[in-house]
Formats: sequence, C-alpha cells, structure tokens
Amino acid sequence: MTGGSLLMNRLGMQAPMQMLWFVEADVQRSRLDWFADELAAGPLGARLVSARVPGARPTWAASRLRPVVTVDPDVPVGDELVWADEQIGRFSEDDLRHGGGWRLSAAAVVDGTWVVSLVVSHTLADGQGVVAAADAAARGDRAHAVADTTGSHVGADVVDALTGGFAEHAKVAAAGVIQFLPLREPARAVRNAVGFLRGGGTTVDIAQPVTTVVAVDSSDLETIAEHGGGTATGLSIAVVANVARAVSGTTSGETAVGMPVSRRADGNAETGLQVGVTTVRLGDHTGRYTDLRDVRARSKKAYAAAGSNTGGMNGKGPFLSSVGHIPDAAADVFEAPATLIPRAQAVRVPVGFPLTTDQLGALRTFNGPITAFTFTSLSDTLADHIETEFGHWEVPIRRRWTTSVTSSVGAASAIADVR
Repeated sequence: MTGGSLLMNRLGMQAPMQMLWFVEADVQRSRLDWFADELAAGPLGARLVSARVPGARPTWAASRLRPVVTVDPDVPVGDELVWADEQIGRFSEDDLRHGGGWRLSAAAVVDGTWVVSLVVSHTLADGQGVVAAADAAARGDRAHAVADTTGSHVGADVVDALTGGFAEHAKVAAAGVIQFLPLREPARAVRNAVGFLRGGGTTVDIAQPVTTVVAVDSSDLETIAEHGGGTATGLSIAVVANVARAVSGTTSGETAVGMPVSRRADGNAETGLQVGVTTVRLGDHTGRYTDLRDVRARSKKAYAAAGSNTGGMNGKGPFLSSVGHIPDAAADVFEAPATLIPRAQAVRVPVGFPLTTDQLGALRTFNGPITAFTFTSLSDTLADHIETEFGHWEVPIRRRWTTSVTSSVGAASAIADVR
C-alpha cells in the first residue's frame, strides 16, 4: 500500500472517487455487465489484507468478488446529480476487506439519455488510478490484474516492517498529527490525533457541499490563456482562486491554491495514490487575479517544490486537482457520445477538521475537446460566482449541472444548458 493510501486508510476518511458518464443514448445492460467484469479483472479487483506484524503495511490481494451492477429507471431530467450523490451514499469503505472497493451503477433518464456512475474507494485509487483502471477495462486489458495471493505472509510483513513499512508509517503518523494542529478546538484535536495514531481517528458525517459542474471548450481555454501569456492550467488556477475569493467575500490579500502533483509515469496502471502536494501562492493582490504570466511563473516555482505524497491538504484554502486527459477508450466505453465528470465527495471526515463556507475544491479533466470543472463548496452562491468568473474571461459555458446545499448525500439538483 502506498503512503497516500495508507494515510487515507488510517484516517478512516470516506471521500470516494466517482466517475460519471452522461451518455447521449441507451446503455445496454450487457455492456454494463461486461465493463464490470473487466473492472473486476483489473487493478480495482483487490481486497485489503491487514498486516500481521506491527509496522508492516496492509497489502492488496486479488478479489474474487464482482460487485453487482444496479440499474435505476425513470430518473427525472435535472436529477442526474441527485442520483449520482445517492450512489456515493450507498457505498461503504467497510467492503474493502471483501473486495468491494468499487461500485458500478446506471440510470435511465426520462429524456432517453443515461448516466453511469463508477464509485471507487479513495484508499484503493486516486483519480488517475480510477481513469487508468477504466481505460484498461474498456480495452479489455487484464495485464494489470492484482496478484492472486491468499493473504499477508508473516515473513514478508517482517521485511516490510523493518524497511519501507516503518518509514511509511512514521511519515503517515507525522502527516496525520499535522493535519490536526491548526484546528480551532485544540482539546478535540489532540484526542482525535491520539485516536489516529492508535489506528484510526473518530469520524463524523459532514454536510454535503454544493457541487457545480461546468463544461467548456478546451480550445477556448487555450486560446484565451495564450493571449494572456499563460497556459490553460494557469488560467484554471486563476479561475479557482478568483471563485474562492468571491465565495468568501475576499477582495485583498494573498490566495494560495493547493495542488496535487502527479508522480505517475506514462502507462502506469497501478491504482495506489501517487501524488505530491504543492501550493501555488498567487501573492498579495487586490481584486481578481488576471496576470497569467505571473501565475505561470509562480506555478513553475511551486511545481519544483512539490512535497511528499503523505502531506495531504490542510483544508485551509482552495485547491485544484487535475485528473487530466480521459483516454478515448474510457470515454467511449458505452459506444455513444458522453460527457465525463470526475468527483471526490467527502462523506465522513475526522472530528474537528475545519470545514467552512470559504473553502473551495475543484477537479479538472479533459474529454476530447471538452474540459470539465467540478467545483465543491458549502456556499449556496457558488454557481453564480462560477458563471460570473468564466464570463470575465469570456469563456462560454457549454453546459452546467449543480446541486443544492444539503445535510446528507442526495441533494436537490438542477441542470442548465448554456448554448
């Protein structure tokens, strides 16, 4: 198990990854079953095996379980994200030890379109790991199947405890404690940190944030960024920073955007978390950030200083995570035009983690000519601020999905076409 996966597991944190396909045609049940069979035969077909020696890391072993595919009929137009939230709510991290680290489901929308959901434990995979697994399954590539072992072996655990396991546990413990230091309730933070060090802190259900998804033309982002002396990534950073400032009502000072940095080599189909963490500090500024040359220079400096993959993000500011390009095979697996949306929805978090309305998270992905941004925040004005920000850059929004604030997974939802 990688250090990042170990941290997620030790935190007891539920923040499943979800890929959504919005398909412009019928999806056949036979195709869903075939895709599920291929997912089970690939890197997601794993069950968690506890170590038998203190200091050793848990391991992954092949799972013989193929989770049942569910299909729901007659979902109203506008309730696609409501249904998607329900799929996350039905998912349980407790199934990891039995091989149920993922769940595939689909729904027929009354307008003739379909939405397909793949929910995956964040302990089992990061965003790019989910994409790699979906791509391999869509191509029928079973070369990356998990080793068919019977469980953890004491000898191997002893070796791991004395080498990489001890080092990873030490880094994870330090990272876990650091996560609890800046909290407003020190006594509760200490209690939770102690629980974490003993093997898993106390967690609580959290209010589900607003989710707003926008799809734009990739060419628009690139053209506007180039005219400003920057890149599409730099423009995305500026957008996230400006939306975060608008949500929090901030008009001056510095905004720092947290960013995972992929350490995944091309062709790497392993699912374990392989990311570093960096912070792009955009400097003390009044108003919106618009100097893309400056953003680009600051981004390069931040990428060069990317930290350990166990550092995590402390939740004190906005972050932008780029899942990157979705391979054609994964995008077209249901044999019809589809818009892909990645999400990571926290269901349970450690007690005392700060969560305020001025925090903002964003995921970005490319699906052919379309770039999709998935924003999350507790602010019910999020969608308005996003639309205003893209308007400032003169980037047309092709389509938008949004949910409302709720205290449980399964919010009211609305969908808007902007053509």
